[in-house]
Amino acid sequence: MLKLHEGLRSSSYVMNLDGEGSCCSSVDDYRLPEELEPMLSDDCIIQVLHCLSKQDISACSLVCKRWYELSKSQSVWHQLFMEDFCTVSIHSRLSSSEMGGSPSAYGCYSVQAKAEDAQRLLGLERETTDWRTLYQRRAEVDRGWFKGDSSSQLLDGHTDYIRFAQLDGSTLITASGSMSYSDCSIRVWDMDTGTLRQLLRGHMGPVWCLSYDSASGKLASGSDDYTVRYWDAQAGNCVSLQDPDSSVRCIHMDQQSGQMVAGTDFGKLMLWDTRELDRMLQAGIAHVRTELERVHQPLVVPKGPAVSSRRVVVDGSHHVQMLNNAESRAVTAIQVQSGTCASTSSEQDSSICLWNISSDAEGRGCGGGWKLQHQLWDPGMQCVLTMSFEKPLNMIVGGCADNMMRVWDLERGELMMKLEGHTRQITAHQFDAHLLASASVSGHVRVWDLRSQQCVHVLKHDAGVNAFQFDNGRLASGTWDGRVLLWDLSSGKMIQQWQAHKNGVGVWALSMDDYHIVSAGPDMRVCVRSFLPEDLRFSRWDAKDITQPY
Repeated sequence: MLKLHEGLRSSSYVMNLDGEGSCCSSVDDYRLPEELEPMLSDDCIIQVLHCLSKQDISACSLVCKRWYELSKSQSVWHQLFMEDFCTVSIHSRLSSSEMGGSPSAYGCYSVQAKAEDAQRLLGLERETTDWRTLYQRRAEVDRGWFKGDSSSQLLDGHTDYIRFAQLDGSTLITASGSMSYSDCSIRVWDMDTGTLRQLLRGHMGPVWCLSYDSASGKLASGSDDYTVRYWDAQAGNCVSLQDPDSSVRCIHMDQQSGQMVAGTDFGKLMLWDTRELDRMLQAGIAHVRTELERVHQPLVVPKGPAVSSRRVVVDGSHHVQMLNNAESRAVTAIQVQSGTCASTSSEQDSSICLWNISSDAEGRGCGGGWKLQHQLWDPGMQCVLTMSFEKPLNMIVGGCADNMMRVWDLERGELMMKLEGHTRQITAHQFDAHLLASASVSGHVRVWDLRSQQCVHVLKHDAGVNAFQFDNGRLASGTWDGRVLLWDLSSGKMIQQWQAHKNGVGVWALSMDDYHIVSAGPDMRVCVRSFLPEDLRFSRWDAKDITQPY
């Protein structure tokens, strides 16, 4: 086996999957010793192929006809596809001051969800998937990202400023509203067809913040009308919570732990049990169904993409737990994850309050079951504008009004590092285990290496940056003048830019997955940029292609 391994590694020519390669000295470099060839069974060869990279598998296919046929094994390419394209790394959620400061999920899929998205979008049915072909198509998508091969399409429907956009698989969530009160709706779009699945109306004021969980299909929204609504995004039914005492500026939901938190302009921190809200919603639907059947008008449950106008709204007020008593300045950012809640306020010398579930505290009421564990503070620290944390990474990050990024140890509450460099107010940040990216109104996005605590790239824009997202070695950013820019994080160079929105109208929300970039803003339009090869003319959508919207 050692001799086999050395023979495969000795070649100077590796043909990649798309027919590209470099010259080799001789095809004989791939030949196995004659005494080894009969000794290897098909199963043994496939086991060897399972241990190799894409380049080595391509080299093995040149050994002989037998190896060529075995190198096309579906199990080999399935494993290779999952390893190269379906790995999931831990990223923080994007925290943007424009989206209420609340960390909004950026579409971090599970491994299975990534594989299903690839099968759906790349045109292969799950039962008949050719994993080698799927690998080639997926590799073509990645090359398109770094070559800038893409096309645009617009989604129309909103009639007011769009403040939120979240892309998650085949679902896109957008929310709008301003003090003109012309459109205070939430829209659920089908990304495969470009059509509207659900139009969620109910808020009487602009929707300032939103949190969506794709696994459960539940959605939480906060509004200027002093209410929080907990929605079933597929059916459109909701629980209306009228517990807030003022406008709800930030909200976050963690369905795994069954917790939802919100913060108001008057500084109140509120907590709900989403499992209790689910029970209330189901009970309300059952009651409405019973009453309708009693009067011979059966409740029709919507199926498919059709938008239903019939809704069930349940009043869930007074099922809230308050985390604080005293009124203070507005809550600027909030997040909950696995029994830990973090919040910040707009006070000039504010700290980050870190709450944990208390195992010895029971009951409901103000603060019951929760206790304040840490107050994260640093001398000279000013108002925290953006904040997010990740328990698996044991880090909590805050972007402050003194133009510094600060990183604390989540468990011990100790300050780990201060990152200086921004000269203007910080507007958004996101981090993973090794990198932290932060944007400011100066138009600079700084990329920091958390291991060396050094700034490795400064991505310069001609206007301020409100929103961005990074993943898979690339970063997409949206500016105040309506442009979206795509960057290569390894080199810090811009790959492509386009005028996604009207000049002078900024990008307020941005979301990205492996195949699309979605941006939205005050021009009331959603711009979808696709990097799928077959979408260069947007063949999936029955709509006119707009390569240059403006």
